Amino acid sequence: MKMKKLLKLFIIILLLTITSGCVKYNEEMKIYNNKSMDIKIFVSIDSSISDYKFNIDELKKVGYTIKEFKKDNYTGIELNYKIKNIDKVSSNNDITYSLTEIRSKVPDKMFKVKKGWLKNYYKANFIFDSTDIDPLIINDEEKEVIEYLCDDGTIISVNRNEEIKEGCHRVFDYEIDNAKKNKPLDKDELDNMITKDIELKYSVHLPNKSISNNIDDNKKNQHIKNLTWKLNNNGVTSINYEFYLINYFNLFITVIIILALLFGVYTINRKKYINKKIKKNNRQNN
Repeated sequence: MKMKKLLKLFIIILLLTITSGCVKYNEEMKIYNNKSMDIKIFVSIDSSISDYKFNIDELKKVGYTIKEFKKDNYTGIELNYKIKNIDKVSSNNDITYSLTEIRSKVPDKMFKVKKGWLKNYYKANFIFDSTDIDPLIINDEEKEVIEYLCDDGTIISVNRNEEIKEGCHRVFDYEIDNAKKNKPLDKDELDNMITKDIELKYSVHLPNKSISNNIDDNKKNQHIKNLTWKLNNNGVTSINYEFYLINYFNLFITVIIILALLFGVYTINRKKYINKKIKKNNRQNN
């Protein structure tokens, strides 16, 4: 229930952009050589929608730190979460992680990992499902009576605490207006209206070039550090990429061991050389 409630908060933003402005949504991950990882979610809306406020308190309960910002003609929020060790959110088993869930709870298991001595290999198999959201609602928390549009085109008014029958859903004023004019929008028309001005994006910044990814068929994009996917705003997007991280502690230990072995070999050979030289001098003196 908590997840669905938070997803609705984001969809409120989308609804407010039906008749004016645009919404931008970007999930961004930065992975570092020390295995730490930053997760950022940016949501911004056209500043002309001045009567809307983000529900900061509700979002903080998830565990993210939140910053508000203004840029160009947009007002937005930035959600931040830091993972100290990527191995904590990795597993030896195959994982399909839903990026849709990242807004409602901090990540648990996200990557499949194959651990080695000098390198760990990671595989991301993500999906982003923009349809995995409950019926669209508006920010009408202060209303005692709420209007619902039913599948048969009729409009009903229901008190806030009352249950509604199946086939009816809370809607945006524009859809209500069309229904009152006997011009109810069909599902495809409504979906197109909602999604046409929405920009959804996922990006990841890797410390090393990716081993593979499914951005496109361009071979030049298969081995790059900065990867970006344009997300389907009316369906499912699959995101796959593989990368590696160097185990610097193990590398340090390996270097120390190699240096110690080299020093040991040098010391042994040095002693042999000195002893041999001493014996040679003794024979000459005799």
